Amino acid sequence: MNLPLALTVSRIAVCPAFVAVYLYPKYLGLGGGVQPVILIIISILMLVTDALDGYLARKWHKVTKLGKLLDPMSDCIVFLSIFFTFTRYPVELPLWIPILIMTREISVVYLRSLMALDQKAMGARLTGKIKTIFQSIALFMILGGMFFFQQGYTNLEIFQGAAAFLMVLVALVSVASLLEYGIASKETLMKSFYSSYAAGFRRELDCSSIEEFPYKLQHTLRLNFSRKYPFLPHFFGASDICLFQIHSVHDLLPHSMLLNRGLEKYIR
Repeated sequence: MNLPLALTVSRIAVCPAFVAVYLYPKYLGLGGGVQPVILIIISILMLVTDALDGYLARKWHKVTKLGKLLDPMSDCIVFLSIFFTFTRYPVELPLWIPILIMTREISVVYLRSLMALDQKAMGARLTGKIKTIFQSIALFMILGGMFFFQQGYTNLEIFQGAAAFLMVLVALVSVASLLEYGIASKETLMKSFYSSYAAGFRRELDCSSIEEFPYKLQHTLRLNFSRKYPFLPHFFGASDICLFQIHSVHDLLPHSMLLNRGLEKYIR
């Protein structure tokens, strides 16, 4: 294991220490404002390793497929662990905030996977970088506020209100980031959507040969299949919608190859 990859793994390994210090300060003997100081130190270590692993990997030409996979994954694990931990005392964030952020992370992973299957790469977006900056700022401001609260400089209500406000901003930026990723992968999303419909259409027809296709299609149309699959007009021009006005098998034959080619395009 090279050093950049070791730094990435160490970030994940240190994350449980943050959770333990936050949740169990009494068992660890961390009173009198020591707890938030240690949490800040741990957070700095995690962010420094996040900056160093990518920099060193590029500088030393140690970029690996495993590193590309683990680096964004470790960021998700770290921040989500911290934000879910913040739902407990004294921060007590509303649970919907980390759940919304987690939904964004899962959705972006899904979009990246779709793009990869479509032989396309989805690079980092501006809102994604802004989201990471907002998350880091909110983290240190909350930990700083926690220190002042434990020192008696502010009360619990003000501290919790400020923490919730900061995290709502982070959640909003996360949603904006998801929208940007969604727009960037719009074509792939639509292709995936229509491909699933087309595959379902062909399975339901269950044709073993092209000669059998028009007979199956005639039976399907008799069952009002076009209502179940309203996507079909997307495959053809307006003039081709006359396909659904066919009354006999002989009328189907000229159109069967057209429909088959339309389905093939989206199944591939």
